[in-house]
Amino acid sequence: DVRQAAEEALAEIGEEAIARLTEATKDAAIERSLRAAKILKGIRAAGIGLRHVASARHVDLNGAVNIALSPDGHFVYSPGWRSNAINIFRRDAATGGLVHQGTLVGGENLAGVVHVRLSPDGKLAVATSFNSKTVCLFSRNADDASLTLEAARRPEAGLDLQWPTDSVFSPDGQFIYTVD
Repeated sequence: DVRQAAEEALAEIGEEAIARLTEATKDAAIERSLRAAKILKGIRAAGIGLRHVASARHVDLNGAVNIALSPDGHFVYSPGWRSNAINIFRRDAATGGLVHQGTLVGGENLAGVVHVRLSPDGKLAVATSFNSKTVCLFSRNADDASLTLEAARRPEAGLDLQWPTDSVFSPDGQFIYTVD
């Protein structure tokens, strides 16, 4: 009974127990080795670390092709290029479930928005929109995940943007690189 309870507890731990269970499969005691192998097999079969938790549906997710997770893990951002909008979801850390927090509809600046990326410190966000040929810089409120437009760059602002599809911050957060 004690060994069975220990097996169940290790299986509940899941992915975090894999390293120790792998070591235990090499144990000289056959029973411990076999039990560890059985638990490992169960964890891998259950797909711990990659499993479907729930689906989030919202009209402004039309054309969603990308997501960004806030550095603190509390919020998820997803642009909907057909909706010309950035969707903001609060993430439940215990279940992984998402609750729609709000939508930023950007009109001409977010027409065809396909990527949202957060700066390494999470204080800024960059959005890339191919229909409007725009790269937008936003400040980000870490408490409620809201985004405030700080700057928008388009071809008429001196950039040679034809079809921007992605942007990313440099590791120090000082620069933005855009694929066009």
